[in-house]
Amino acid sequence: LLAPLLVFVLARTRMKLWQGAGLVALWAVPVVWRVTAVSGLTGAISYADYFPQYRSPFHLTCESLVLGFAIAWMSRQTWSSRISRPVREALFWGGSAGVLYWLVPSVVLRTIDARTIVLAPALIGLGFGAMVFAAVSGSGSYSVVVGHAMWRPLATGSYTLYLTHMMVLPLAAALAG
Repeated sequence: LLAPLLVFVLARTRMKLWQGAGLVALWAVPVVWRVTAVSGLTGAISYADYFPQYRSPFHLTCESLVLGFAIAWMSRQTWSSRISRPVREALFWGGSAGVLYWLVPSVVLRTIDARTIVLAPALIGLGFGAMVFAAVSGSGSYSVVVGHAMWRPLATGSYTLYLTHMMVLPLAAALAG
């Protein structure tokens, strides 16, 4: 609930350096909170313990929301439209590689320990953030694939699923049991 207020205060700040530094600080807060939250954790934990303690609490995982604010802020800066195509390509494909590294081999769920709890949400968010920032900064080789109309139903459906998944999880758990 405080995020819009904090962003409003940052937006009222005239110096772009302070705005950027404020967004970086806001991004780091949940990461630092996770470091504190896992300080007493020894060894691995189950997903059943991980989700309600470390993944579900908004204040522990809101850095991707702040990253969205930062991408919107960077997109409004005059320099963002001058990002070269090679830099956009590196951002997009580097972000894709980072996301795939964490999600495809299920590293996130194989062993859930303090390192995974702290790093995975931050790095996955940064990977997706790099992809989004590249896409909003201009076209690239990725435009042909991700800009295709065939993705629209998947994008719409996945966002709907995202908005409703917390209501469906208990039902899914009951059916899985």
